[in-house]
Amino acid sequence: MLHMTPRKATAVVAALAITAGAGAATAAALTDSTDDVRVGVPAVVDVAAPVTNVPVRPAPHYAALERSRQKPTARVAEMHQVLAARYPDLGGRAIRGLKAADGTQAWVVSGSKHTCLGADNSDGTGYTCRTNDEALDGITVAEKRADGTQRTVVLVPDDIGSVTAGGRVAATRNNLVVAEHQVGAAVQANPSDGGSPFRVGTE
Repeated sequence: MLHMTPRKATAVVAALAITAGAGAATAAALTDSTDDVRVGVPAVVDVAAPVTNVPVRPAPHYAALERSRQKPTARVAEMHQVLAARYPDLGGRAIRGLKAADGTQAWVVSGSKHTCLGADNSDGTGYTCRTNDEALDGITVAEKRADGTQRTVVLVPDDIGSVTAGGRVAATRNNLVVAEHQVGAAVQANPSDGGSPFRVGTE
């Protein structure tokens, strides 16, 4: 099962409009690419370009991941290669094991753009990947049962102290919570600083 599917600071990003030649206007992205630059053609910077306030959130941090010395099994290492092929920023990043309070084995790898969570369940090991911005709201691997209940493994950043699911609150351990609840029940993350709870990102 592989699923690929906010605390705000503000960054000011200036959009640059570059005009090259007669009447050919090109919006230049703020990247390191020079593909649109042509030697000998003067570039005119539109200093009147509007300034836009863009909300930017920090990358998620997982203290347990830094502490972990649990190396991947051969099967997990193979899955890491599959994930890195789809998300190149995960290549070269260590995938480490974490244990939830109930003993559930989880595997986490975090890159410059994406974070993936793998968690053991009755079907094997399910994996969910999110962008790092999405991962700030939690990453889940869920197992739905025939009786209408669901077991959800949640990976949350360091600033989340507990998770509420189905009216029950569970404290995080090693950045993980395993919640048992009815299918469709809201799963909320509770910030450690007493901030407002928010819905955990779902699969």
